Amino acid sequence: DANIIGLSLGSSIATRFALEYPSLCRSLVLAGPVLQGFGDADDFLSALKQVWAIGREQGVAAAKKEWLSLPLFTTLLHSDQARFAREMIAQYDGWHWQNRDPESWPQVMPAERLGDINAKTLVVVGDQEIPGLARAAEALHSGIADARLVRMDHAGHVVNLEQPHQFNKLVLEFLSDGR
Repeated sequence: DANIIGLSLGSSIATRFALEYPSLCRSLVLAGPVLQGFGDADDFLSALKQVWAIGREQGVAAAKKEWLSLPLFTTLLHSDQARFAREMIAQYDGWHWQNRDPESWPQVMPAERLGDINAKTLVVVGDQEIPGLARAAEALHSGIADARLVRMDHAGHVVNLEQPHQFNKLVLEFLSDGR
């Protein structure tokens, strides 16, 4: 059995894994979660579309600048990890901003199938998360039977970098819970 941890778009991959392979998924940790098929995160989706458009029309450097200006990263860029975050973005080649993602989409979106997830789940959202993704975290919490929601103080979207010690402690405690 696997313990699957996903941050941001990685949380949507983790959720899809739990739905596709329930017997292989012991637990889920969904941090700063993005939920495919969730219809109440327009702030997030419009920001992504804007960055993609800039990447195609103005190039990767302009898209990186726009990406870092998003409210998703406000608290991160004012944290001890700001330099690290900027370095990560600087190293990203921008492929997804200039090309069509080859990902295949499920016929039934995960937001419609949350009740099918039987893995114990920890949903972690920063208290400064953008509203649409905070609502997605609430939807995950209410839709997954064995889900726990934790709001992390002084954190936005990238909770694992913004509050690394608190995040790691929370995850380790969750994973060591023998349920």
